[in-house]
Amino acid sequence: MIALTGIGGRFSELILGFAGAGQLLAMIFAAAIALILRMGMPTTAAYAVAAAVIVPGLTKMGVAPLVAHLFIFYFAVLSSITPPVALASFAAAGMAQADPWKTSWTALKMGLATFLVPFMFYDSPVLLM
Repeated sequence: MIALTGIGGRFSELILGFAGAGQLLAMIFAAAIALILRMGMPTTAAYAVAAAVIVPGLTKMGVAPLVAHLFIFYFAVLSSITPPVALASFAAAGMAQADPWKTSWTALKMGLATFLVPFMFYDSPVLLM
C-alpha cells in the first residue's frame, strides 16, 4: 500500500523539506512521525510501516542505515506506552482493574527518559555495537 500510493517518498520529502540540512531536526521530525504512524499497531507492523516511510529520508540526509532503522524500531517499541493508544498500558490497566488513562500517563512519565536513547544512537553510533 505504501509503495503503491507513494506515501513513503512523500514523507521522506517532507522530512527533508522541513529539516533542511539539520540532521538532528530531521531525527526529531522522524520520531514524531514514527509515533503518529504507529498508533494502534503492534511493534512489528509499526516498524515495517515506519521503516518504509521514514528511513529513506533519513539515509538521504546522511544518517547511517543501521542508526536510522534502530532509531525507528526503538520508537515502534515505545508505542506501547505512549498515549493515546498505549496498548500495553491499557492491557496492564485492565489486568489491574485500574484507570487506563492514569496507567498510560504514569507509564509515559516513568519511561520518559527512554525517549532519549534513540537520539543517543544517532549521536554515538558506537553504542549500537
